[in-house]
Amino acid sequence: LSFVRGEQSEAVQRLYETDRHRIDLWEEPQTEQRSYIIGQVAHKEDEETIAPMRVIAYTETGDGIEARLDSGEFHLPALTSGRYDIEVLIGEGEIFLAGIVVGE
Repeated sequence: LSFVRGEQSEAVQRLYETDRHRIDLWEEPQTEQRSYIIGQVAHKEDEETIAPMRVIAYTETGDGIEARLDSGEFHLPALTSGRYDIEVLIGEGEIFLAGIVVGE
């Protein structure tokens, strides 16, 4: 499940869900070709934030970009427009978000 709010020049929020988790992604355009992504994972039941152990965004060519972790959020600065697969490692396992479109 996902939906998008906002316009191209503004920050956009995307919401994704698994059976037990909610993943919020905020995309903030930096330039015409680059965006800054901030993400957060929470339990669906009680909304408690889960600090990820590791987050990697994979480009369409398979290159991995590791996120900076900060206060329960993950940050992916300056992602070039395109599609990414985002792997989020939490203590309970792995969440995989496939085909996330950035900057389009």
